[in-house]
Amino acid sequence: MKSNHFTIVIPTRERADTLFYSLKTCVDQDYENLTILVSDNNSMDNTREVVSSFKDSRIKYVNTGERVQMSQNWEFALNHVDNGFVTYIGDDDGFLINCIDEINRLFCDLHVSSIAWGKIEYCWPDHIVDHHKNVLRMSLSTRGYFYDGRKKLKKLRSFSIGYNDLPCLYNSFIDVNLIKKIKQNSKNAFFRSITPDIYTGIILSSVMGEYIYSKKPFSINGASRHSTGTSQMLPHVNLEPSQKFSSEITTSKLDEKLVVCPSTLIYVADSFLKAQQTIPSQKNDFAFNMNLLLYKLMQEAVGGPYERYKIVKKAVYKMCEINNLNSFAKKIDKIFINKPLTEDIRYGLDLTHNLMTLNASIFGVTNVYDASRLCSHILQNNKLDLDEKVSTVLKRNFRKIFCLKSNR
Repeated sequence: MKSNHFTIVIPTRERADTLFYSLKTCVDQDYENLTILVSDNNSMDNTREVVSSFKDSRIKYVNTGERVQMSQNWEFALNHVDNGFVTYIGDDDGFLINCIDEINRLFCDLHVSSIAWGKIEYCWPDHIVDHHKNVLRMSLSTRGYFYDGRKKLKKLRSFSIGYNDLPCLYNSFIDVNLIKKIKQNSKNAFFRSITPDIYTGIILSSVMGEYIYSKKPFSINGASRHSTGTSQMLPHVNLEPSQKFSSEITTSKLDEKLVVCPSTLIYVADSFLKAQQTIPSQKNDFAFNMNLLLYKLMQEAVGGPYERYKIVKKAVYKMCEINNLNSFAKKIDKIFINKPLTEDIRYGLDLTHNLMTLNASIFGVTNVYDASRLCSHILQNNKLDLDEKVSTVLKRNFRKIFCLKSNR
């Protein structure tokens, strides 16, 4: 079997405490043709020392030399990737133990340019919300699907699916040659939005064709006290990481038609608008209805905390004014009344959705590396283990049996 070259990029900035454990999940991969690329955004802490403490020849360290915005750090790192398949993880995220070998086997057997997956969600013990601390939620499914990128993109344009269903660089390994083609047609730059993870899913889906989506997870999305995304969604709880992120934005700002508010939908819309500029010939592939966006924003906000609801409503009013949607503005207070839902975390199995939610503290988990070992053990002993299923199904034609041919 061919040993493809894989690159895991870890952009980081002064988060040496979590980076150490993220790196541990990567060096634990029993796969030689692997580069673990740490792209340091001019950190002033002991990031370089943490990286150097791992005596692993697969680790490569680069430094921007000056503080740049997040998208520029991602671009800087990408310029150090030459071939094979590439993915990005956050410096508080991680990979499951020895999953790269399994991913390599899938690429060899299926001949696709991308394999995407649903990630495990893990809240570090220092998460900014008390009742989320050390909570771990993972899929127990081992089903895989062939998806068509442009059909999935159409569903995202109607905001009927989440961006994580797309082959984003944050939840997928992508063929580097595909990325190079996009760069050639966009002034030699790949990341054109302030949220590079969402943007990559959109721009790649428009040109990729067919890709694999695995419900079996290969990586962990960690949310620590440093998490920018968590801070953006919960500004009333802890705004500091989000403010630090915003203060460094210099070149790629939010589109003037939009207003910042705590919802990923805003960043999906911004990525669509940036994609229209990147590939004007496919502008229709990235078009969305502004009225529908505002409706979805309010619909999402009504069940959330009152503090977040207020912020979203204020932003929606402002966008109505900017985009001359006064008729929608008049309906807001009548239709969208805040009714916060009680957020109860139910530990155990959700058989309907094939999910498991755990209090990771019970298992002695204190970081993303511990979480990785625990999840790897659980999946390894799962009755629907992917290794066993793949070895059987490949003999009968993997494409037709294991991966359901679906454009859902």
